[in-house]
Amino acid sequence: MRVRKWVWLALLATIVTVGTGAAKHRLEDRWTNPEAERREHKKLLVIAITEDREARGIFEDRFVSHLRGKSIEGVTSRSMVPVLTDIDESQREQIIKSIEEQQIDGAISVRAVPLKGLGEEEWAEAWKQEVRGGGTLRELIDASLPLQTKKSSKYGVEVALWDTKTGALIWGGRTNPYTRDQMKKGAADFVQFVMFALEIEDLIKGRDPFPEPPMEVEDLQQP
Repeated sequence: MRVRKWVWLALLATIVTVGTGAAKHRLEDRWTNPEAERREHKKLLVIAITEDREARGIFEDRFVSHLRGKSIEGVTSRSMVPVLTDIDESQREQIIKSIEEQQIDGAISVRAVPLKGLGEEEWAEAWKQEVRGGGTLRELIDASLPLQTKKSSKYGVEVALWDTKTGALIWGGRTNPYTRDQMKKGAADFVQFVMFALEIEDLIKGRDPFPEPPMEVEDLQQP
């Protein structure tokens, strides 16, 4: 089982997921908190931070669907805050209060970062500093909402798993740049890829955390 995990992790570092057109959807970088406690989640909030309502709906609904298949209840942020561009401090507080009241024990955030005026390398470095900086879910909410509308030809997608009890970041990843259209068309495949990555890292409990790899992957285990 241990060998199989490392084989899958190696594939995750190089594999390109199914995309549309010429777009390649993958995680360029991933980071796991070495001090994170691995536990079984029962209820997760899914919050997609983007001004594109269609993309927000796809990201949140797809994650909820995948979580349901693992007997985890998913809650969309749209059920708490329908519009992210028109939100005040009291509504931010309501999100935190709802997490406690609904006994939500974790959160998955997806943030579309406009890359207008921001180079990919500059964004990558900023992301690395952020995930390693000990930020919390509350800080993400306060910094991101209300969402400022900023049009861009390219977007980077940042995804993260949070512990709502401590607010700590458990796991994070970022994509390669997408156009808005590519982001929406590839959202469903991207969500599936992220769920698989979390399962392999044993951060989301699945029915089979280390599924049997196909024959061509088994061959990679041979000396």
